[in-house]
Amino acid sequence: MLYYPAKAGTAEDHWEKKLDKNGIAVYTHKPEGARILAFRAISTYSNTSIEEVGNVIRQVEDWNEWISDCKSAEILKSIGEEEQIYHVLVKVPFPLEKRDLIQRMKVIRESETTVRILLEGMPDYLETRKGT
Repeated sequence: MLYYPAKAGTAEDHWEKKLDKNGIAVYTHKPEGARILAFRAISTYSNTSIEEVGNVIRQVEDWNEWISDCKSAEILKSIGEEEQIYHVLVKVPFPLEKRDLIQRMKVIRESETTVRILLEGMPDYLETRKGT
């Protein structure tokens, strides 16, 4: 099982299921004072090992091969084997220009069958790049 929360949730959080498709359930929640929604995605994989799934997630440079609209991705800093700060460039429809984001990702193996992936936006990690 994979679990991709925007922030670790608590029992009192009010998550609403928005989508359940192709084995992935997506939930959203509006944190108090936030301008955008947080999300959780939960999926179960039975034909692969938890190690293989974790390895694919940690191969940030290959994300453009399997994540829709990902133009490129690069690791900016590795913090041990299970934590990275990365930059992703995302394709968006005309007339918008490309968009990017920087996030800290921490992969936590919770059990023999469950991995939790924590994502934290880091918009001020780098100065704005022109022309990317």
